[in-house]
Amino acid sequence: MSLRCYYPLDGDTIPWIPPHLIVQWSPYCDDVIGFTFELNVTGPGVTGTNRRTLNWPHGPIEGQSLRGFPRASERAQLHIVNWQTEAGTTPTFNNNFRLGETYRWSVNGTLVRRESGRDVSYPVSTPVATVNLGLRMPRNPSPADGATIASGGGLTLQWEIPEPRQLGYVPEDLLTLSHGVSGMQFGVAAQFVRVVLARDSTFRTPVASWSRSFPATGNYVTNDAAARELFGTKNWSGLNLENGTYYWRVEYAGANDSSSVYRRGPVWRFTIGSSVGREECIALRPATPEHRSTITTATVQFAVFAEPQIRLDALQSCQVRIWSMSSPSEDPGTVRSRAPVLDVTITDRSLLRATAKRYGNEPCPALHQRKRSRKPNLYPDERDHLPLGMRAPVRGQPNPQRWHLVRHLHETLRGHLHLPPR
Repeated sequence: MSLRCYYPLDGDTIPWIPPHLIVQWSPYCDDVIGFTFELNVTGPGVTGTNRRTLNWPHGPIEGQSLRGFPRASERAQLHIVNWQTEAGTTPTFNNNFRLGETYRWSVNGTLVRRESGRDVSYPVSTPVATVNLGLRMPRNPSPADGATIASGGGLTLQWEIPEPRQLGYVPEDLLTLSHGVSGMQFGVAAQFVRVVLARDSTFRTPVASWSRSFPATGNYVTNDAAARELFGTKNWSGLNLENGTYYWRVEYAGANDSSSVYRRGPVWRFTIGSSVGREECIALRPATPEHRSTITTATVQFAVFAEPQIRLDALQSCQVRIWSMSSPSEDPGTVRSRAPVLDVTITDRSLLRATAKRYGNEPCPALHQRKRSRKPNLYPDERDHLPLGMRAPVRGQPNPQRWHLVRHLHETLRGHLHLPPR
């Protein structure tokens, strides 16, 4: 005999808090007279165990009061292993599941089957499965990421929230019918979706926002068909925007605490009018180091690609800033609220032009790090003498560093990397 994780599907993302964790034993047999199991769940805020012994001396259907229900044998094989404890109460760890987190769960147990007048035990277990709680990352933006559109009048932003691979389970009324309760209030969903629009990719000064709660009031309950309105194509219409480049993203929070965002979608960009806005002059994208790359050498060179190609006599200045991050996932707004560990402006036009000429169509170096004989320091009195080609040292343990390259006051590039200990 065997046991498997029936719901949620392994690796799926579902909106229910707490989730119904369901196992299925097989094959069905009227001679199965008992099932003892132990559930183990681990994840952020949750380290839980639930043990139960189910006895069915007259078989699984009679023992679970399922006689007369459709698909009774299928129902008898399914068990929500985090619904009740041996004492008939709800496991306390169910209160600690959090949106945006991933949890691991597995079940070990024993099925008892009567064979030729004797009881035979069959050890069974599931593989470890994972489930993520909340909504999946948004996708399919319109306008498409990086698109250029002619006019910002009457603009509509559109995106898709993908459905889970399996939102609910069959039979949908498993808990209701088998236990005679009036509704499945165990496991609910209530989501807050926000869209933020800004002129800069750090969203420090949003120009507009849109939000909606799903449902408008109350909660969806597990297997509620109305919960499907959480998913699919959403839109924000009626925008009237001036020419220029805009950045936008979709954010998710629990409906009961809309300020606690648990998941942010990718940053999408579109331009109204010319593909190069008046404030941008040029558009830059990272060449080296790559975004989220890890640096393993003592020498680091920062380089960018320019689009369109730079007219050399138009170069005026280059500003380089480096921030220290507490972790790669730290919010960019929080990072930028602190003073950078490096902030240098290069205004030597001859040096800028010479560097650009030397590299031709190759990436243009913005800042180069190389070894010095003395121990490096990065305090304010030492960081105002760093023209292009000089070292910008960072010392200490491996630490994420966020770096920005800006032209005049317009921010054009972001990325972060890990630097090695010295």
